[in-house]
Amino acid sequence: MNKTSNFLANGLAYCDFALKYQNTYDLMFGNSLGSFTQYPALLNQALS
Repeated sequence: MNKTSNFLANGLAYCDFALKYQNTYDLMFGNSLGSFTQYPALLNQALS
């Protein structure tokens, strides 16, 4: 498998995962946990 087809296969697998496990994807990359601006120390630690 060459680099281009490998890249495309990984991209498709990523999209398949996002569609199959929408709640998990949203938990990982969405904002379902809310805003951390109420917790500045936690936010600063996460961004460092």
